[in-house]
Amino acid sequence: MRRPARTGGLGDEAHGLGLRGGYNTVQGGNTRTGEHDTSRTSSSSRGRESAGQTRRGASALDRLKDRLASELDDEGYGRYLGGGDRLELDGARLDVRVPDRFTASLIDRRYGESLRRALREELGSESEGAVTCRVDRAIAPDCAPRRDDPGARPARAPARAPSPIRDDQRLDDFVVGEANRVAHSACVQLCDRASPLRVVFLHAPCGLGKTHLLRGVSVKLRQDNPGAKVRYLTGESFLNEYIARVREGRIDAFQARFRGLDLLCVDDVQIVLGKEKTQHQLLQAIETVQNGGGRVALASDTHPRQMRELSRALASRFVAGPVIRIDAPDRELRERLVRRRSERRGLALSDQAASMIADRASGAREGELASVRDLEGMIIQVEAVWRLLGRASGAALIEASLVARALELRSSTRGDDESGQGKRPVRLEQISEVVCREMGVQLGDVLGRGRHKRVVLTRALIVHVSRALTTRSYPEIARAMARTNHSTVITAHQRVQRQIEAEQNCDVGCAHDGLPIGQVAAQLEREVRRAARRG
Repeated sequence: MRRPARTGGLGDEAHGLGLRGGYNTVQGGNTRTGEHDTSRTSSSSRGRESAGQTRRGASALDRLKDRLASELDDEGYGRYLGGGDRLELDGARLDVRVPDRFTASLIDRRYGESLRRALREELGSESEGAVTCRVDRAIAPDCAPRRDDPGARPARAPARAPSPIRDDQRLDDFVVGEANRVAHSACVQLCDRASPLRVVFLHAPCGLGKTHLLRGVSVKLRQDNPGAKVRYLTGESFLNEYIARVREGRIDAFQARFRGLDLLCVDDVQIVLGKEKTQHQLLQAIETVQNGGGRVALASDTHPRQMRELSRALASRFVAGPVIRIDAPDRELRERLVRRRSERRGLALSDQAASMIADRASGAREGELASVRDLEGMIIQVEAVWRLLGRASGAALIEASLVARALELRSSTRGDDESGQGKRPVRLEQISEVVCREMGVQLGDVLGRGRHKRVVLTRALIVHVSRALTTRSYPEIARAMARTNHSTVITAHQRVQRQIEAEQNCDVGCAHDGLPIGQVAAQLEREVRRAARRG
């Protein structure tokens, strides 16, 4: 005997499973004794509805799917709701087909409130709609692994969901200086409905605030316009989702996720370089948003005109609005960043201590880019040393002496540089020059596409030395080597690591032939340190 679904909650129709918050499921589509095939019953009863009701239900369901696609994360909408395929609207009730009770409980915890709110808003504020889950074992292979089967794996890997927006990544928390003032102002204007600005493209190396600004735009537009449909994602998640939908034969569902958006933010768009079909889909997504009156914010590590393997159509779309470069923070901005980040971590720095961190930011003395991540790394280092030494002695204020000790530990190197006297930051360009000279290779060949074995080994050794002597990330090293995709740099580093571990000898037609590659790498590190000390 069926009980009526609970109003305003995820309803209980059949078995009274007693899940969280009065939320229950309907068991169906199973051969177990005593379990009813409610999916067939519900479908047959709906088939007897009038044609007019069916058309109205289908229209409302389409609108509801579009709303959920823009509000939920990729995993929630694609993996657990089947990209909308598992949703059925029966009058004022939304049915969600699930593979098991565990998934029903999971959907309630993560997405129940979003489903109920979307249903209320779509049917009208006076509606008393309810959301109910129906168990259908037939969809189990395409959904999450069941709790009672920990070894089960989904048949299709879902697209990676974008990272959640942190509380500190808001426009109000962005520290503004001369280096980023124009970019910040453009993002604020993009959130203003009265502004004519429709698209903004930001570019800068890693760690200078692009992601903070894009996520800040997403947060601010939602705050200022609670009903706005906003979507933030990375170029990687865009690519992964597109591939997943192509494999499923559901490209229409992929394109539908961009309809009706008020704002689309795509970070790290350089990931689509060289991928013709993905670029076409990104172009279509941007055009869909703009044609619907929405706005677009994009970010990359380089200017659109400097992106090789970028289609003309997409490049033209990228430069359709302001293209703004974010520069490295100057001395004054670095110190303000140090103070802001330290306060957030509960650290009290003396004026001398804050100035020392700002001055010692990676590359600041040598004219290299000093990123926010460099500063954060130093602050974390100082906090660790303070908790071990300073706080134990009852010191509340962090003095310059403790900062000097912390940064000395951070900058220590191994090998023949034990004294640490006169050390200077090592530049990536300097590493490339020294390694190329020692290996007898032209720098242009390394930065190009040459595949001669000596050139290939030289590239790998540049990456190895860069990782050993600097704190630069793979993407930063890739850019210094004129590579658009840092995966090639990772592969090169892994390959030379295996050669070193296997004690392979150098055999590429250079002066180091016959020596173990590990010994060659150590010698190159020493030469780079000497060059850095000479300046």
